[in-house]
Amino acid sequence: MDVVAKLRFLRIAPRKVRLVLGLIRGKNVTEAEVQLEHLPKASSRPLLKLLKSAEANAEHNFKLDPKTLYVKQAFANEGPKLKRFQPRAMGRATPVLKRLSHVTVVLAPRSGQTARPKSVAEAKPTKLSRRQVKGAPAEPKVRSKTPRRAPTVTAAAKPSISHPGEKAKV
Repeated sequence: MDVVAKLRFLRIAPRKVRLVLGLIRGKNVTEAEVQLEHLPKASSRPLLKLLKSAEANAEHNFKLDPKTLYVKQAFANEGPKLKRFQPRAMGRATPVLKRLSHVTVVLAPRSGQTARPKSVAEAKPTKLSRRQVKGAPAEPKVRSKTPRRAPTVTAAAKPSISHPGEKAKV
């Protein structure tokens, strides 16, 4: 059961909000709250309120234990832009875009058994040859024990270079 909480029209640019959301994504709710309380970013205070709201929704509406919840998803989308103008030299004006964010946090209860994350070696799929994909048994590649050598060039095989007016060398 996923619990969703949304914060719309936050007057902070989504790029700045995503930095903070990346820190709490995948963590337990209590760990995420501690992280947000001590983070010196402007977006941490509204995100803390949003996280507590989502936690209260899970407890009140769905009767979930807040100790088992974790941040399953957290993302910030772009909201509308407020268009303003900044006065510049010689009577000019340049546009300024004040960006707004729509933030969504999804909480989910963590199951009793926590799955251990796979190591990097276990997570990578093995590459199959064409024969293995088609179902035929793969033939082992046989390498010779002797190293490959470049062909030797004999004196007779060397081309002679002759210039006009010179005798050919043989």
